[in-house]
Amino acid sequence: MNINAFYDNVEAHPQLEGISIDDEAVVIKFEGDGRQATRVDIAAIKKLEWEELEAAMLGKNLAPLNYMSRVVGYYSLTKNWNASKLGELRDRQHGNYAIT
Repeated sequence: MNINAFYDNVEAHPQLEGISIDDEAVVIKFEGDGRQATRVDIAAIKKLEWEELEAAMLGKNLAPLNYMSRVVGYYSLTKNWNASKLGELRDRQHGNYAIT
């Protein structure tokens, strides 16, 4: 994907906000709950299509990117999290807080 098209898509997206840019990556905040940010490598932006990038930034598909969250109280990469903690992250994104 073209870098300029990526920036345009992030700007137009109602739930995403760019918060940091450097020569290697962009950090995007997911405004769903204010606790999640995704570091998107420039190489990944050039390689992947918008649909894949959007899914990763919204937490729907964590595989293509280094995904970070504050579920544990501070920003940390989710790639080493266990299945239980990843399930908690998904539940929080959907607002499933009810005790059954």
